[in-house]
Amino acid sequence: MFASQLFLQVDYSEKDKLSMSFHFSPMKAIQCVCWLLDKFPNKRHNYTCVLKLLYLADRESMILARTPITGDIPCALDKGPLLSHIYDLVKGDVDEETQALWSRYVETDGYDIRVVLDPGIGDLSEDEVEILDRIFQEHGQKSLGQLINETHLLPEWVESYREGTSTKIHLQTLLRAIGHAQDYEEVSQQKIEDAHFAKMFGD
Repeated sequence: MFASQLFLQVDYSEKDKLSMSFHFSPMKAIQCVCWLLDKFPNKRHNYTCVLKLLYLADRESMILARTPITGDIPCALDKGPLLSHIYDLVKGDVDEETQALWSRYVETDGYDIRVVLDPGIGDLSEDEVEILDRIFQEHGQKSLGQLINETHLLPEWVESYREGTSTKIHLQTLLRAIGHAQDYEEVSQQKIEDAHFAKMFGD
């Protein structure tokens, strides 16, 4: 159960904290969203539930591989942790080009999102697909209330949350929560290298 992950008490200064700014690919995020939506009736579901499933998938990927699937920035909100860039896409609060890409594949309908065109999964590895499938099997049938209550138990949300705000969950905070605080230097260096590569060759 994810809520029972070891929470290591390590003292870090505020100046050393870094937000989870891995490389974010809108197309890869769209593929993740649609892969999960495809498992629900009519390929649609409550968008907050989907965002929570994606957060849990990114968290599981950090536990297993020290890198998230989406590369999105996790934030602590009143309803628990959510992925900020994908949340902005759902709300239509991004630049015109990126929003047009999203809208080609996903439509927001009230509190739901639905697939309008299958983007495939060409940007996802087999391991990433397995993680998404496992998270869906474990949590996909839970209600929004259940997902909110369970993610409120996650140590990184408890530490980061400030009432009424959207607060970034820092890399060190998450690594402590999942029992990998000792990997901070390696993960942060890989994050820098991935961002540099993406700037040179990525989308």
